[in-house]
Amino acid sequence: MTLPSREGILVQAMRSNTDITASAVGQRIATRLSTYPGIRVTVLGGAARPTDQTGQPEYQIEVWGAGPEPTHETEASTVAGIVEEQVATGGLSGTYPLGTIRGSYVIGDLIHSPDPTTRRERYILTIGLLIQ
Repeated sequence: MTLPSREGILVQAMRSNTDITASAVGQRIATRLSTYPGIRVTVLGGAARPTDQTGQPEYQIEVWGAGPEPTHETEASTVAGIVEEQVATGGLSGTYPLGTIRGSYVIGDLIHSPDPTTRRERYILTIGLLIQ
């Protein structure tokens, strides 16, 4: 058994979650962003366990606002709160084309971190998944 794409399964889960896609980001959830607002997913680590073919990857989720204005900060904060709630309450668990998410958890606090160059609003969240 081969583990699913660690980035792909989280992107699929988030795009399938109507609470997330009903927000300002819609389907703009990917490993790279070209339009804003949106969510960027990056794998931080987490190897497969050879005995049962599960993985526990950790991710950085960046929720980007449309720009540097106060309304964009509110927009990014709201979407980040929705993502955090869905992760904490199991809203991403399920079976997707790339694999199954058996559980999810938040690691640390939600961090407000506007881009230092563009000042575009951004919130960063670190999470973990149990995938199969």
